[in-house]
Amino acid sequence: MKKLLILLLAALPAAVMAQTAAFETLYNRYADMKGATTAMVGSDMVKAMGGQTAAGLSQVGGMRIISIEKSLYIGSAEIKRLKDETMKIASGSDYKLVMDVKDDDEVVRIYAKRSAPEGVMKDTIILISEPDEVTVIYVEGELNADAIRQITKSVD
Repeated sequence: MKKLLILLLAALPAAVMAQTAAFETLYNRYADMKGATTAMVGSDMVKAMGGQTAAGLSQVGGMRIISIEKSLYIGSAEIKRLKDETMKIASGSDYKLVMDVKDDDEVVRIYAKRSAPEGVMKDTIILISEPDEVTVIYVEGELNADAIRQITKSVD
């Protein structure tokens, strides 16, 4: 029994890193794609975006943002692919859907790691999709609902 427990504990960091690595791979694919907008925001910049209310952002290690919209370079199939690949990462066993908002054709879904304490979201994925546009925000670290509002305000 001890050996099984030790094996499971040893595998836990690899599972967590796999989710981060999966999003990093997704980010890198779109970083070089013509017509896609990507941004990497370090922890210091995240805190600066929060202004004086950065307390909710103090545990954020950084963000990765991917945004694509239908254009001469990006077709509907690529928009669907980004949504599907994001959903595949978010539907992993470590994540849970914490918010789902639908407004006409716009859908906003927020996923967070299950291991976060009550009232805190950890390693959050925000998926904002419309028929001709999709934006994915991956927030590494811990944040609360106020921090989510700060991040989405600064991205708009």
